This record gives sequence, structure tokens and C-alpha cells, in this order.
Amino acid sequence: MQPTTSVLTQIQTRLKRVPIVYRLLVGNSMIAILSVMGAFLLHRYTSIPENTLVVVFALAGFGIVFGFNYFTIRVSLSSLNDLRQTLDQINLDQPTLPETIVLETDPDLQPLAASINAMLVRLERHRQQLRALSERATSAQEEERRRIARNLHDDTSQSLSSLIINLERLEGELPQQAAHLKPALQQARRVATQTLDELRNIIFDLRPAMLDDLGLVPAVRWYARTKLGEMGIRVDFQIPDESLRLPAHLETELFRMAQEGLNNIARHAQAQRVIVRLTRAPDFVCLELEDDGRGFDVVQASGQALPSKRLGLLGIQERVSLVGGDLTITSSPGEGTLLRVCIPCPVPNAKEDI
Repeated sequence: MQPTTSVLTQIQTRLKRVPIVYRLLVGNSMIAILSVMGAFLLHRYTSIPENTLVVVFALAGFGIVFGFNYFTIRVSLSSLNDLRQTLDQINLDQPTLPETIVLETDPDLQPLAASINAMLVRLERHRQQLRALSERATSAQEEERRRIARNLHDDTSQSLSSLIINLERLEGELPQQAAHLKPALQQARRVATQTLDELRNIIFDLRPAMLDDLGLVPAVRWYARTKLGEMGIRVDFQIPDESLRLPAHLETELFRMAQEGLNNIARHAQAQRVIVRLTRAPDFVCLELEDDGRGFDVVQASGQALPSKRLGLLGIQERVSLVGGDLTITSSPGEGTLLRVCIPCPVPNAKEDI
């Protein structure tokens, strides 16, 4: 059985290398020649009536032609099916068709395979260009955030602090005859203090100095407690290494992912408890955000992200792809959500400057 299967496979492989037009032309011509020769020989050396020979050879010829054409077309379509299956398996790690497909496929399909290959190469080139532009835009955005945060901290924040101090001094030095102005000064001081607090929150959202000075763990801890603690959401931290430091660009990316994830929890999850995990391995680092909220349909949310302009998860996915990491979101309605990000980080306990 195996030798027969091997022979058929070899025949199919060789037939695939011959254009389908030549296969049909040569095969049908040989069938016609053999039919004529068979009819002539039988008519000459046998006593079978001519009418019977015509019927027999007509039926036999029809059957042979039908079987041969069916086999030939099926072999040709199998090449097309192989090409389709290969396209289904194409991913970002293999942006071109395998060389065996391009060279060994049906000659009639080779131009199509070559065109598809060229298209995939162009798509890969465009993808790399978009990735480079995205990296540059993200870097420029982070630099602009840092600049604005620094200016707000050094100028506006200091000015508000000076204003609050001066208002407090005025309250203490207010003469007795101007005591009626004291409530107005107190109200102005309260407004200035509230504005300073809001400004500090804005500065932290833009670029927390804590991230540069103390690292990722304190920055994520402070942001989670500030963002979720005010809403009555319990936040538990499972971070084995509190002194963990990573390359600066990875700390920035992980903080932005955690920031977006925590904001999504605050806006949509209706959670009571959130767990933040940060684990370090020799070659990668993983960040996990788990909540006990209402959950969602991941497939449906991903499909509706662009039309509804809810780009939070897409933003996380883009950042993960820029650093060559993996993003996993596990959720279902009523079952909470687990967001897990793992990014390669082969250099342990290193701190770089951006």
C-alpha cells in the first residue's frame, strides 16, 4: 500500500510542475490517439461489429477522459489549496511565503505566488515603517510630557506655593480694622491649595518624578492607591522585589501600561478589589492587573474598539508590540478581568538613561 501511495505522490508532484494547459492537451491527445489505434486494431483483428466497437470505445473514451481531467484538475486545485493554507499560516514572524511554495507550486500559480510574496514584502516594509514612526511618536510624546511636567513643577507649582505662603502671611498680619477681609483671604488660600493639589495630579499623570527618582514599583503603587483608593477600591500589591529597577525606557512603558489599565478599571470595571503583580525573571518582566469587576467580552470589545474610539487597550497593545512583548487579556462578563503583560528584559537590575 505504501509503495502505491508513494508512486501516486511522486506523480502528483511531477504533474504540479507542468502547466495545466499542457497536461490537458497532452493527456487528451494521447487518449484520443490510443482510442483510434485500439478501435483500428480491434476492427482489423476481431470480428466484433463496427457499431459495437463505436459504442464501447465511446463509453471507454468518455470514462478515461473524465477520469484523467478530474485527476488533473484536482491536482491543480490542490496546489491552490496548499497556497491558501500557507497564507493562513503567515504571521509577523514569517512575512513571506516559504521558498518551497514559490518554487514547487503549479507553474500556472507561480506568478500568483510571486505577486503575493511581493505584496507581503511590501506590507512588512510598511509595518516596519509604521513601527518606527510609532516608536518615534511615543518617544517624542514622552519627552514632551517630561518637559511640560518639569515646567509646571518648576514654574507654576512654585508660583502657587509662594502665593499660598503669602496668603497665610497676610492672614496672620491682617490689621484689626481689616478683619472682615480674613474670610476672603482664607477662601483664596483654599482655592490656591486645591489648585496646587490638582496641578500636582496633572504633573504626575504627565510624568511622575517618582518614576525617575525611585523607580517603577513606587510609581505604580502611588498611582494605584491615588487613583483607586479614592474610589474605595482595595488595592493589593504582590511584588516580591520592592527594589526592582529596570532600564528607564522599560520602566516608562510598563508604567504607562499600568496607568492605562488602572484607568480602565476605575472607569469601567466597578471593582471592589484589584491585585497588582510585578514579577522579574532572568529574561523578562511581567506586569499583571487583576480585578473582581464586571468583566467584558474580549473579542467583542476588541472588534468595537476602533468604531467606538475606545483605544485604551489598543494603546497598551501598541506599547507592548513596540518593546517586543506579549499581551494577554482574560475576561468574561461577571467574572472580572486579568491583564498580563510580559516584555523581554535580558539585563537584570540595570538602569539606563533615556
